[in-house]
Amino acid sequence: MVKPVSYEDFALRMAKALRIIKRSNKARIFIKTKDGLVVISVSDVVSIEVNKHDVVYHITSSTEPFICRGSLSKVEADLAGTPFVRISNNCLVNMNHVNLISGSEVHMSSGDVFFISRAKRKDALDAIARYYGGNG
Repeated sequence: MVKPVSYEDFALRMAKALRIIKRSNKARIFIKTKDGLVVISVSDVVSIEVNKHDVVYHITSSTEPFICRGSLSKVEADLAGTPFVRISNNCLVNMNHVNLISGSEVHMSSGDVFFISRAKRKDALDAIARYYGGNG
């Protein structure tokens, strides 16, 4: 924000920031793995991929992903209202962990690089721009 700041502009931006923080801190994901049930904060999930019928959760606090059976469509529906965006038919990324978008590549905070499919590119870039307050 550039000074001088009007009260209305400040209030709108602060309300948006608080909504994002509140959304990220409360949301949890329950993953039923072969070892049992794992509860993870949405903010700790970097990306979610599907490989055949396995849903693979990449987490900030773990070098090994959590894997369970399921579909990405079901996971996407469960995560509605969270900072996840679908960038291809087999991948969701957490917009809080996007460091760089270069061409069709999405570089994540974990060092992973994912590719935006041509079919999902416009919607994904628009969603990311809206999330970060752009005009997308």
